[in-house]
Amino acid sequence: MARARGGIDHQKTTALLKAAEALISRRGVGVSLVQIARSAGVSKQTLYNRFGGRTGFFTALAADQAANCPPPAIGQPAGRTPSEALERYAVEMQAYLNRPLTRELLAPRTIETEAAGAAWREDVLGRARRDLEGWFVQQANTGRLHVSDPDVMAALLIQLCVAETLAPIVPSGEPASPSAAKPLVSRVVQALFTFEGHPRGAGESPSPRT
Repeated sequence: MARARGGIDHQKTTALLKAAEALISRRGVGVSLVQIARSAGVSKQTLYNRFGGRTGFFTALAADQAANCPPPAIGQPAGRTPSEALERYAVEMQAYLNRPLTRELLAPRTIETEAAGAAWREDVLGRARRDLEGWFVQQANTGRLHVSDPDVMAALLIQLCVAETLAPIVPSGEPASPSAAKPLVSRVVQALFTFEGHPRGAGESPSPRT
C-alpha cells in the first residue's frame, strides 16, 4: 500500500536531521548539505526544496535538538546532599553542552548558525535556568537549602557551565584537561554554600546567621 506523501516527507526530514547530527559529531559543522543529503539517502534537491539552504536547515536542526534532546534535569537521589546534587548536575550539564553540535549552537562560527543558535540558547538554556530555579525553591520549601535569589543563582550556574564548556578555566597547578573544569565548578558550589551560610553536612539546611 502506498504511503501518504506527508509520511514520506516526514521520514525524509527525520533522516536528514539524524544524518546531520551524526556527521557534525564526527566532522564538525563544516559538513556540506550535499554530504548530509547523501548520508541520509535523500536527494540534494529534496533537501533544498524542504529547507531552502543552510540557514533554513540549521534552523530546523536547532529546533529539533531543542525539542528532542533536552538538557539534563537536576534531581536529588536518596542519600545525596544539595551540594552533591548541584555538583553532579554541573558535570552532566557540561557533558551535554560539550557535544559538537551543541557547542556550535552555543557559540556560532558561521552566519548560517547564528540565528539558529540564538533561538536554541533562548529555548534550551532558558528551560535549564527555570528548572534549576525551581529546584532551588523546592529545596528552600523543604528546609534543605536557602538561596537569597534563586533566579540569579540559577542563571549564574548555567552560565558558568557554558563558560567552562567553551573555555575551561584551569586552576593554577592543575593539569589542563577537560576534566579539570569539574574542580572549579565544585569550588563555586562550595563557595555558594559558604557564602549562604550552609554547612556541607547531611541535610545542608540553613545555619543561623548572626
